[in-house]
Amino acid sequence: GSCLNGTLSCYAAAGDEGYIGEMEDSCSGELACSGAALRGNIGVIKGSCLNGTKTCSEAAYEGYIGEIEDSCSGEEACYSAASDYGNITSISHACEADRACFKAALNNTIESGIQNCCNEQSACVNVTEETLPAKCGSKSGKSKKSRSSKGSKNSSDAATEDAFEFVNLEEVAVVSMSLNLEEDIPSSMNDEEFPF
Repeated sequence: GSCLNGTLSCYAAAGDEGYIGEMEDSCSGELACSGAALRGNIGVIKGSCLNGTKTCSEAAYEGYIGEIEDSCSGEEACYSAASDYGNITSISHACEADRACFKAALNNTIESGIQNCCNEQSACVNVTEETLPAKCGSKSGKSKKSRSSKGSKNSSDAATEDAFEFVNLEEVAVVSMSLNLEEDIPSSMNDEEFPF
């Protein structure tokens, strides 16, 4: 279960039009996920935000984290990560110590994600893409160094390749405000025309 073993473990999580897509075996402890995704967005929290006070408190507060998986255990391990319009694609097998990723990507972006690193106390406090340790690797095994070795590609190709990994919250807000969800979708539209 989630949101157990602590006072206010999920208080105001996904509040004020925030969103948490899925939560599984996570957010246990005092104030563990309080204020997480408040006015922000977290896609998935799985096996994370455990073993401490405020482990993921205020994570993605007015910001975005794609997924937090098997990460963020310890006192304030991911406190305020990706807050204040910050953006972290994913946190996986990382931030497993007290204050390990405290305020990571605060008002900043870590597009490559935080993978398999930052597992010592205060290792990645206020970390950004530029200051992320070189040993941080992605799920596919690519390290930060191999990710930046796209020398033959121009920057627009790289941006297109990464477009589905990165979310600009200001653009999302504009798009969501311009949609009228009560409009009928024309029956002529089908999955072949819109494969996404």
